[in-house]
Amino acid sequence: MVEQTKASVVRVSTTNSSGTGFVFETTGGGAALVLTNFHVIEGASTVEVRVNDANTFRGKVLGYDAHRDLAVLEICCGSFQPLSLGGSQIIKTGLDVVAIGYPLGIAGSATVTRGIVSAYRYDDEYRSWVVQTDAPINPGNSGGPLLLSSGELIGINTFIIREDYGVSIDGLGFAISRQSIRGVLEDLKRGARFDLPSPSPTPAPTPVQVTVGWRTFDNREFGYTIKIPLDWEIDDSDKGYVLFNSRDDFAGVVMFVPGYRISSSERRLSSYIEELRPDYELMEVLDKSTTFFETGGEGSFVRYRSQYDPVLCIQDNYDWLWVYDTEAYWLNINVCEHSYLEYEAVLNAIYDSLIFN
Repeated sequence: MVEQTKASVVRVSTTNSSGTGFVFETTGGGAALVLTNFHVIEGASTVEVRVNDANTFRGKVLGYDAHRDLAVLEICCGSFQPLSLGGSQIIKTGLDVVAIGYPLGIAGSATVTRGIVSAYRYDDEYRSWVVQTDAPINPGNSGGPLLLSSGELIGINTFIIREDYGVSIDGLGFAISRQSIRGVLEDLKRGARFDLPSPSPTPAPTPVQVTVGWRTFDNREFGYTIKIPLDWEIDDSDKGYVLFNSRDDFAGVVMFVPGYRISSSERRLSSYIEELRPDYELMEVLDKSTTFFETGGEGSFVRYRSQYDPVLCIQDNYDWLWVYDTEAYWLNINVCEHSYLEYEAVLNAIYDSLIFN
């Protein structure tokens, strides 16, 4: 597996630093796309990419995401072997992994180290799901692939923690997961460049103002009204739900109609997610609770992250289920993780406006 994969791993050198990357896609005319870390190429006037320890190409920076520390380069022209960003193996602790890269810029072929998946968690600073591993990772490994023993890619080696409050630490390496890579990759290929915000005395980003125009959607058939912004789109073509979407598709509200008959003592909202939204990849349940009302009804809440469209984004979801007798009312609010602050106020206002008639 290692020998096969090494052909996709590249050494990335700039006037300021050196690191690793890997070919993930070939395009027409003998060109290829390389994924690496943004900090490897940050501020560089020239980028050189050495493929398979043999041929060196000039790298052109197409796009980057400084938050997630990702960058896409284009090289041309030659014969390249891409490493797939696909894969379906669920990332679990204890899985054997292999890290490949060029630590410390040492000459020669790529170095291979082994370890396990120590943890899989969301990192707020990097706005990404990260894979923690004890596989030895050193400066220069940045941008290299983290692979399962089967050869399946699960992340891009990005940062290490060597000390905490003056105490030396071993075995804390982190890779941005393929899940988070997929969420922004198409944008980066098209040339998008996401910079870190410049220091400013005023917080950024600024939430959307909730004083903009609103309209009321009155669903008399199923007994509820809800207010949404004037420029949001409404799709009520499906008899099972009504969809309210922001025009950029980064935020949405789904109001499922009553009719899902359940036993409130046996079924919970988490099972609804799995049953009625099987096309979503459930990534993590972050919070859940159950409330009982004096009227005998039951309300469930669950917050989770999922991914429906790998090209669009990773979503934060907030789902509420109200049950009276055996009648269920289900509301889903979803927002791309990178747009949460932008839409937080609007989504809260939408939720507060919901009235059952």
